[in-house]
Amino acid sequence: MLFGTWIAVVTFSISAGETLNCMYPRYDDTYDSEGFVCSWEEEDFYVTKTGEYILKEKNIQDSCIEKKARDKYWKKRNQKKAIHTIEEKNN
Repeated sequence: MLFGTWIAVVTFSISAGETLNCMYPRYDDTYDSEGFVCSWEEEDFYVTKTGEYILKEKNIQDSCIEKKARDKYWKKRNQKKAIHTIEEKNN
């Protein structure tokens, strides 16, 4: 019983961590984003003038899950950009 509970907790924790790692790609010197499914590395990002790391739009080395995560990231990013552009035009 105790071992089964431990297995369930460990499996849930790893799954939740992997899901968050894929959904919110980031690069930070203090954060190890090496996951089993999505492995984001410094080469996957470009740096803005303000020092912000932005995930590149395409990478031919992506697995199918990384590709889906990258596409969702850019879909969200483009929606935010469109909203800001519309708000600027209205003001």
